[in-house]
Amino acid sequence: MEKTVRAFLWDHVLSMSAYWVCTGAVIAKFTDYFSLPLGISNFLTGLSSSFLIFQLAGGLWYARTRSRHGFLLVTNLVWRLGLVAVFLSVLLPLGLGALVAVALITVMSAAYQLSNPAQLEWQISGVEGRTDARYYTQRDTIFMLVYTVSMCAAEALIALFERRSALRDGFLWIALLEGILLTGSLLCLHRLPPPAASPKNHLHLGDMFLPLRDKRFSPVLWLGVWWSFASVFGSGFSNLYAVRILRVDFVQIMIWSAVGNLLRAACTPLSGRIARSMGWKRCMALQVLLSMLIAGGWFLCTPHNASWLYPLLVSLTSIPIAGFGLGLLRFQVAASPDNGRSVYLAVYSAVNGGLAMAGTVLCSALVGLLDGIGPEALCRIFLLCVLLMLLPLYCLRRISFDLR
Repeated sequence: MEKTVRAFLWDHVLSMSAYWVCTGAVIAKFTDYFSLPLGISNFLTGLSSSFLIFQLAGGLWYARTRSRHGFLLVTNLVWRLGLVAVFLSVLLPLGLGALVAVALITVMSAAYQLSNPAQLEWQISGVEGRTDARYYTQRDTIFMLVYTVSMCAAEALIALFERRSALRDGFLWIALLEGILLTGSLLCLHRLPPPAASPKNHLHLGDMFLPLRDKRFSPVLWLGVWWSFASVFGSGFSNLYAVRILRVDFVQIMIWSAVGNLLRAACTPLSGRIARSMGWKRCMALQVLLSMLIAGGWFLCTPHNASWLYPLLVSLTSIPIAGFGLGLLRFQVAASPDNGRSVYLAVYSAVNGGLAMAGTVLCSALVGLLDGIGPEALCRIFLLCVLLMLLPLYCLRRISFDLR
């Protein structure tokens, strides 16, 4: 593997491990530490999907900027430093710390999404011609291993310090963990070659509708959009449900999340082999069906049976996410033109983020409504996920080509 390819790989692995540690059960527990209302907690845990709408602004900005390298460095620096600052907010008094934490999570998530289309185009163009199609499978497998270790460390710190009634110190140690990961990623980022100079073009607002009218790209766009929208009510809500409703012990969360991530790492190459045999369309359809079964399992999960059903569900939840995400990336690259790919991806992310934000707002409203009826009513949200997963299945049928 060339040095440039290796640098791109480890920048992605370390930065994404740090970013995804600041999501899910960890951020749910972080909001619980500040005693934030359940609706606000659900909104914050959903920012990783709902703030995708900022990618449109990021894609447009990147396409028109004179200094592409400067844009990438500044936006990456903002969100990576902001992520560490999130956990340092526990040093403030609880009332002020809660406000600062909400603001930092919001700003960090927005900056991350602004940089994402440019970062993705930089990675694709940077490794293109230097490696083969197995690179993305290898990258995702390594990412899952590093992320699993990082997430286990973060969840172990929470479990340890919560039992000592010193949860604040646990979050400070997580800030140190995030700092180590992101320092490594910034060192890799510094070694990356600058992106190609921006071509002279006249990008107009009307150009934003081109991906929606592109018969090859449009079905791929809606496939990812409806998958993300449905996931808000499934895997997106499951972490909050486990921490705040089921009250699962964080040691269990750590153990079974690690098992799930290891299974995801093992099944990511398997998804590639299945796709080479039957095609990515059928492979992704299997991932959607598995997600529907898992959402049905969450609907049946209660504090009475969580001791055995929660481990099974968490172990399986990450598997379809990995396979579907890998296939979606392959379709996006194949269906978008080399010149203007960042705009295509930005438009996809804007539509995706707009509907994901709508889904997060709707899910938060449902959480508030059903919580008023009783905590046991919240499991009905997972039934909505099952129904919504029919939409990506329909979109898969509309894609006119297949990949292997």
